[in-house]
Amino acid sequence: MTERTRLLCVDDEHRVLEGIELQLRRDYEVTTATCAVQGLEKFLELGPFPIVMSDMRMPSIDGAQFLGQIKQCNPNTVRLLLTGQSDVADAITAINEGGVFRFLKKPCSKQQLLRTLATAAEQYQLLKAEQDLLERTLRGSIEALMNVLALINPLAFGRANRLESIVQELSKELRLKNSWYLELAAMLSQIGMVSLEPELAQKVYGGAQLTDQERDQVNQSPQVAAKLISDIPRLEPVTALIDSLSLPLADASEVAQCLHVALDYDTRRTRLGTNEAALGELVRTNPGYTGRVLEAIKRVGTQDESTRMLTVNLAQLKVGMKLLEDVYLSNGTLLVARGYDITEGFLERIARYPSQHIKQPIFVLKN
Repeated sequence: MTERTRLLCVDDEHRVLEGIELQLRRDYEVTTATCAVQGLEKFLELGPFPIVMSDMRMPSIDGAQFLGQIKQCNPNTVRLLLTGQSDVADAITAINEGGVFRFLKKPCSKQQLLRTLATAAEQYQLLKAEQDLLERTLRGSIEALMNVLALINPLAFGRANRLESIVQELSKELRLKNSWYLELAAMLSQIGMVSLEPELAQKVYGGAQLTDQERDQVNQSPQVAAKLISDIPRLEPVTALIDSLSLPLADASEVAQCLHVALDYDTRRTRLGTNEAALGELVRTNPGYTGRVLEAIKRVGTQDESTRMLTVNLAQLKVGMKLLEDVYLSNGTLLVARGYDITEGFLERIARYPSQHIKQPIFVLKN
């Protein structure tokens, strides 16, 4: 049995909604609402819906405005507008400016309604397929970049993982929307560090004091990272966030300040050795973080993870564990930096080394 396409229909006339439900119930799973406010509530609670159809003339918020709000919630939802004869000019404006896919004039025959909805369903599938392709391309591009970073600079890769974890917790504390691009920015911000001389990169990741000239070089690395990822589709918000690392805190948005404070906190924790010491110095010397961001990093920095800390040998490593210290080969070569989340690929990689060639035990955080 073919699954019915879900449709949200909004009209302030109960009679119209009952007629639409009766006509479409065999082919569509219809949800109705009698005003724009109720329609938006149902969309957020039960959606997203592949198709939303709205009357034009409704009290408080008209159909064009309502469908514009739906577009902001989910651009892939196909939006249809029902109009009376006097609403045609407004409907044309809604199509041209609000991205409405089709408009139907009342009264609308069942045949015309079914044809339009079938076209809308096809459009939704096309948009969804395009989005899935873009997301797979995006994930693949990022994974490739991070895999290269892990090979050529394990310290940068380790810090990228630590920063991702910090901003994930900050996003939860601040209830940020669209936090995915903040997490990507945290990871990809370290790609620019490949432009530094190895000795300088070692000083940065070791928390050592830098000269003014060295600090200038490090401060240019976000611009290098932004340039490297600028041609990847859909990463414009990520590029802008990484670029913001070159701006003063006073000019940074709250989301950008989260990336700033994650870097600041991780640098201090590396240099001072403990969460408490890093947090204490950060709060005491606050360079200008807003109250919300500062309170959020204080809560993140004081979370008790002691019950999840373990000391294990290679055979006990499991997917999902996080390394709390650098892992070295017996000859002193860094294999992977602290902050890395254990994956199947990593377990396969270290299985190629005789166990005596990797320094053990290993300090981890279990999931």
